[in-house]
Amino acid sequence: MGSPVEDLRAVLPADRVLTDPDLLATHRRDEADLCDAGTPLAVVRPRDTAEVAAAVRVAAAHGVPVVPQGARTGL
Repeated sequence: MGSPVEDLRAVLPADRVLTDPDLLATHRRDEADLCDAGTPLAVVRPRDTAEVAAAVRVAAAHGVPVVPQGARTGL
């Protein structure tokens, strides 16, 4: 088992796992202000349920929380 990001890249197409620091900074929080913000290890943009399941399996194997985002308003 590698790092969570390495394992995500191993099970998902390369364009689905985003790690650019500027992009990660924009995903630190939404508009709700209901909980503390934190910088994600990666942003995953799955395109189907199989990719969602693969990402969740990797996160679970590493004990990494998953924070789903939709429209990202949180309101």
